[in-house]
Amino acid sequence: MGEATMDKTTPRVLCVDDEPHILSALRRLLRGAGFELLEASSGREALDHVMASPVDAVVCDLRMPGMDGIEVLRAIREQSPFTQRILLTGHADLDSAISTINEVGVFRYITKPWEDHDLSQAVDQAVRLRQLERDRTRLLSVTRAQNRQLKTLNAELEERVEQRTGELRRALLSLKRAHRELDVGFKTMVMVFSRLSELHESQMQGHNQRVAETALELAIRLGFEPQAAEDIYLAGLLHDIGRIAIPNELSVTPWSRLSVRQRQWVGEHPVIGQGLLMGVDRLEVPARLVRHHQEHFDGTGAPDRLRGENIPAGARVLCIANDYDRLRLGLMLPRRLGRDEARTFLRAQAGKRYDPAFVDAFIDWLDETARDTPVPELELTLSQLRPGMTLSRNLVTGDDFLLLSRGHEISAHLIERLRAFERDQKELITVFVLDPEAEEDELAPRPTAHRSH
Repeated sequence: MGEATMDKTTPRVLCVDDEPHILSALRRLLRGAGFELLEASSGREALDHVMASPVDAVVCDLRMPGMDGIEVLRAIREQSPFTQRILLTGHADLDSAISTINEVGVFRYITKPWEDHDLSQAVDQAVRLRQLERDRTRLLSVTRAQNRQLKTLNAELEERVEQRTGELRRALLSLKRAHRELDVGFKTMVMVFSRLSELHESQMQGHNQRVAETALELAIRLGFEPQAAEDIYLAGLLHDIGRIAIPNELSVTPWSRLSVRQRQWVGEHPVIGQGLLMGVDRLEVPARLVRHHQEHFDGTGAPDRLRGENIPAGARVLCIANDYDRLRLGLMLPRRLGRDEARTFLRAQAGKRYDPAFVDAFIDWLDETARDTPVPELELTLSQLRPGMTLSRNLVTGDDFLLLSRGHEISAHLIERLRAFERDQKELITVFVLDPEAEEDELAPRPTAHRSH
């Protein structure tokens, strides 16, 4: 069942259990919650419901005659991959249920007898995640349309090369530039989504960018392959995207001041984040790192309680970079920590929250950053800007909204657009670009350039 067939009417929730009194209890619990409730007493009947009409979420018991809950959820995943799946299981079956979570893509598992609040909250979050997926799909459709336009332009350039051999070299250079702009465009889209997750939290402004750049530096120091390092960078930009489903007041409250129930709620955001990103092929690996970036090295983290090297290496890197910035912002402990205090905290948690070897490398990097030599760059006005120059910093407005991302190559058309923007705003724009004598592949994480006031 494809994404396009899911309608936008009342959310449908399917309850599956072979015991009538369980179905009756689920009906009483969820009645009045704004859902259209469907019921099935067997796996076959559940699949008939899914085939007949779109379902947003399914709550299914593990132990049933014929098809058990795992088989039912696996079949539903094949028929309707966008349906969120919740598994009911007894305490005796907990180990086998946990081992199958990744296999069938379970959103949550709930033990019986359940707490009404926990189950109703899980169903509500599953339905909200489904709704967020629809919003994400609409945004992605715009990006895909732009990508198709760029590919069409590339095809037209190739046709011109064949027709006018005298312009072969110039056409090939234009094609390479278009591919590079496509890559920069994708990264710009990621940065926009990253900023959206910070939009309503002034305290978090710049957090995602700092985490991404810090994680990238640590990954390079640890010898990660270039593609793996880039995946870590993208995951850093998007690691908090799931927080858009969490109330703002909880998102910016220090972890130490949250109640147990509030911590459980906030702790769901890595899973929600993975769900929002998993529809983008290029973000499949970063999405997995987002899911696991709050796992702890000793196995006490969330959401899957992975331990040691069972945690993806990129997620272990991301955990250190994220916690360091949150310590500096005062979002983990009751007060902000200075650089040395945060350093001491990380060292004390090595082997507990963090990979000890990664902590050592991170602290070495912290000790060396003050001695780093910046990439040569020039600060120019628009009248000094020339086509072919490359931005060495992000260009943002005075309100901190991104105009152009670092690494963007300047064109004559873009200079004219910036001049028009400068005239409209009646404020001088200054731009930081790479010194023409600097090598392009030396571009390192840099501060953000703002308009002059």
